[in-house]
Amino acid sequence: MSDYKGKVLIDGVPATVAEYKQWEAKLRATEIKHERKRGRYTIAYKRWRMAVLERDLFTCTLCGCVGGHLEVHHKQSYAKHPDLREEIDNGVTMCYECHSELHGGHWGWFYDK
Repeated sequence: MSDYKGKVLIDGVPATVAEYKQWEAKLRATEIKHERKRGRYTIAYKRWRMAVLERDLFTCTLCGCVGGHLEVHHKQSYAKHPDLREEIDNGVTMCYECHSELHGGHWGWFYDK
């Protein structure tokens, strides 16, 4: 970060310090998003997901539907609790509809926001 009469350079373009901080925050958020996506493609993650599905007998733990489009939800936030990402007790099987409602707020009591 080089000062230029109260401004900094972002990719060679002068900007205020506030603009620089906004740009830097967006960059960090993008890096975190990509790291989270990469983590979901590991063999350990896929094994965790299958272990949760098998434990729950491929049944949505909220509405009880069996099979179909099932997802595995982290009870404790994937982003906030990286140490719990592959803990089987931190996972719960949900159908697509219940998982969508949960993240939409309907089941908000069920997980750590």
